[in-house]
Amino acid sequence: MLSGISGSIVIVKDGGGNVYWPQYGVNQIINMLPGKGYQINLSQQQILTYPAN
Repeated sequence: MLSGISGSIVIVKDGGGNVYWPQYGVNQIINMLPGKGYQINLSQQQILTYPAN
């Protein structure tokens, strides 16, 4: 899902407080789900394209 921007990801958070923090090898989100909200912090500006169902 995030492969197009993976090199720029600092941290991803979901609405439940789970994080994906690649720098520290932490992945509490496991799978991103359509209809859920996520905040993504990037080290540089990128465009994320989320595939349609």
